[in-house]
Amino acid sequence: MTRIVQLTDTHIYADAAARFDGVDTRASLRAVLAHLHAGPPYDLLVLSGDLSMDGSRASYAWLAEALAGETAPVVALPGNHDDPARWAASAGAGFTPTPALLTRGNWRLLMLDTHIDGVADGALGPGQLAWLERALAARPAGCYDLVFLHHPPLAVDSPWIDAMGLRDAAALWQVLARSPRPVACVAGHVHQTFDRLNAGVRVLTTPSTCVQFRPRSVRYAVDARAPGYRVLELFDDGRLATEIVRVPGAHACPSAA
Repeated sequence: MTRIVQLTDTHIYADAAARFDGVDTRASLRAVLAHLHAGPPYDLLVLSGDLSMDGSRASYAWLAEALAGETAPVVALPGNHDDPARWAASAGAGFTPTPALLTRGNWRLLMLDTHIDGVADGALGPGQLAWLERALAARPAGCYDLVFLHHPPLAVDSPWIDAMGLRDAAALWQVLARSPRPVACVAGHVHQTFDRLNAGVRVLTTPSTCVQFRPRSVRYAVDARAPGYRVLELFDDGRLATEIVRVPGAHACPSAA
């Protein structure tokens, strides 16, 4: 069994005094990491985008230092707030070159990049879609696939954030309809938990390590629930077990209603 932890939407600023809707994103991430490190060991840590709030070198330098004690490998994907050029992969830190295929036991992890410079929505683009179709078609017998990306490939029933979704989601689902399907697509971006089966593929999103967005909200609204992370357990027979772990006390969000 392989155990993976997903952290997402850390939104670190260059300025340590900056706050995201009243939340100290550095402090909340420290609290989440402390909680994670006090628990069971894991085989891989996936950071699924919006790691920086301002795309600054200083924010990534702080993040690299915060992750320096990780004993498990770290994979980082960019989100819409990130500037991939300012965090080049080196010495165990930085964004992972994408698309990428990692193997853990008989599971294959397909890492995709939905970042588009200067906009809040995302896209995979024809090149990554073609790569994904080839990778899925080449899956060996007895193996299982899991896709990671920042923007989820489904609307999450929050109109304001769904307007900043994956531009080519329909093209992605066309690829999945023609290919051996992955078990699940795991995303960030929406700062909330979402779990839905679509065309035989489970779509999962994960709470932020800082501010939470209120589910099914028409306009921007924050949620009082605590920051958290997702644990994914991948079994040799293709079963996927997953849970959301909340970290009470990681922040106090004065804007939450």
